[in-house]
Amino acid sequence: MLGFQTTLAADIKVVKPVAGSLVYKKLLNAIRPRIEYELKTTVRLTVKKMNMQGNWAYLEVLPLQIDGHAIDYSKTKFKDANLDLSDPNQAEMLINYALLKLVDGRWYEVRQESFQILANINWGEYFPVKYELFNYE
Repeated sequence: MLGFQTTLAADIKVVKPVAGSLVYKKLLNAIRPRIEYELKTTVRLTVKKMNMQGNWAYLEVLPLQIDGHAIDYSKTKFKDANLDLSDPNQAEMLINYALLKLVDGRWYEVRQESFQILANINWGEYFPVKYELFNYE
């Protein structure tokens, strides 16, 4: 006997970090620099989904201007996306998806997608995460 108890990934529950909590802020701060770099502006992130399971986290966020208004994508690398924001399916394409992993007390972005619908659909095939991480409500 090894003298310690191991926990299988299947035993770890998916949880939602409490809005405003330290882990909530750390997760947002882990993905903010890449989003701001891509959009060439400072952003405020509106969380659509944030789930954690063990040392993995999945986020869906909508970047907005600091004042809460929509970002003018005509000034970004996504200017040719030609989105009709009145169409809910196209508006969803503005969501940023991110898979993060906690390593030595710090959250790192493992995978991210922008301007994708259901970008996480195959991530479970490439990373040791459970399907529930992406779909827990």
